[in-house]
Amino acid sequence: METIKILICDDHPLISEGLEKMIANINNMTIIGTAPAIVPLMDLLTQKQPDIILLDINLPDGNGADVCLTIKKQFPRVKILVISSHGDRGSLVKMIRNGASGYLLKSASAGEIENAINLVYQGGTYYSAEMQKLVTSVLSDILQNEHPPVTRREKEILVCLKEGLNSQQIADKLFISPLTVETHRKNLLAKFNVGKTINMLEKASAMGLIS
Repeated sequence: METIKILICDDHPLISEGLEKMIANINNMTIIGTAPAIVPLMDLLTQKQPDIILLDINLPDGNGADVCLTIKKQFPRVKILVISSHGDRGSLVKMIRNGASGYLLKSASAGEIENAINLVYQGGTYYSAEMQKLVTSVLSDILQNEHPPVTRREKEILVCLKEGLNSQQIADKLFISPLTVETHRKNLLAKFNVGKTINMLEKASAMGLIS
C-alpha cells in the first residue's frame, strides 16, 4: 500500500497538532511537514513532494483560495483539500475554480477526514455533508458557462457508467472499492446538478466529456 504524503498549512497550532496526531494513527498516511502561513508553505513545496495539502483559507499572510491557483500552476500533481472552520459561497467558488479537490469543515470527524484524503488521493473530490447543498448551487452556476471540473478518475467512472457497468464491476475494473465508486457517482451527480445517472451521462456526452 502506497503512503500518502501530506502537508498541513494552518496557523492554529492546535489544529495542526490535532491533525498530525490523528493522521499518525492511519497506516497509509504520513505528515511530511507543517506550515503556519503561505510563505513557509511555498518554501516547503520546493523541498518536499507531498501528494496532498490540507489547506486553511484564512492565513496570516494571504488567502488560501488565492494561493490555491498558484500551487496548482507550479505543482500541478499536488492535490489540495481545503479544511476550514466555516464554509461560505465566495471561498467555495474560488477553491473550485482554482483547482481544489475538496472542502472539509474543521468539525469533521477523524473518519470523514481519512475518507476525504483517500478519495482525493485517488483522483476524486470530496465535500463535507454540510457543504453539499452549497456545492450543488455553485456548480450549477458554473455549468451555465463552462464544463464542470471533472477529474481523471471521475471521467473513468463516467465512461464505465456509459458502458453500463454497475458499481461492483467498475470497482473491479479500476481496482477500487464499490463504496468509492458510489462516492464518485454521488459527487458527479452533484457536479452535473442532476438526480439520475442517465441525465448525468446525457450532459457529459453533450459537453464532449465522454464520447
